[in-house]
Amino acid sequence: MLQRSFGLFGALALVLTGCMGPQHAVGIQQVDTLVARIEKVHLDAELGREKIQDAVGNLRVIVRQEFSGDAADAYADFVKAVERSEAQVNRLRSNVEPMQASASQVYDAWTEDLESFTSKTLRERSEQRRDLTTARYKVVVEAITPAIDGLDAYNRMLRDHALFLSYDLNASSVKDLAPELDVMRDHAEVLDDRIDTLLKAASEYVRAAAPLGQVRLTGEATEGR
Repeated sequence: MLQRSFGLFGALALVLTGCMGPQHAVGIQQVDTLVARIEKVHLDAELGREKIQDAVGNLRVIVRQEFSGDAADAYADFVKAVERSEAQVNRLRSNVEPMQASASQVYDAWTEDLESFTSKTLRERSEQRRDLTTARYKVVVEAITPAIDGLDAYNRMLRDHALFLSYDLNASSVKDLAPELDVMRDHAEVLDDRIDTLLKAASEYVRAAAPLGQVRLTGEATEGR
């Protein structure tokens, strides 16, 4: 999970506003907003995987008859877990458009401001940095859709199991479902790869692009490169 410390940002923005004009502080704020959006994508993708795992755990309890007590209660717990998983994917999906809007603000303004440099060397360096950061952002964008599609597909599988059990919740029916757990495990491996790709892309973007001093990954302070 990504966590950031915001203490330096407020002071930095005040310094920039006073010394260089408010437009430069606004640029820092836009970058900060985009980084926060990508951090949210990272978090919601992690939670999406957790909710999937919770739902699979509830299904496994039924299929392997590990529960003690009322089977209908175990089934109700499974359905609620699927609903929570679906809701989490929707939260992840809802972050995409705001992230893209923030990215457009940052990179459109950055491109426009390249013309304001009087130093050719700094302009070229800034352009290189923009291109590098844009490339990192595109990796995040390219990883989001496969991850969301994978989560959606897995939730549909879980919904199919819920529908199957809703009319046929007995010892023989759950025995028939046992082989499906192996199939779902194979699909889970593919889904894990997609989510890991997204998490890696988001982490690398945050590490590289966040304003100085704001990023903490796994407890370590990391400066933007």
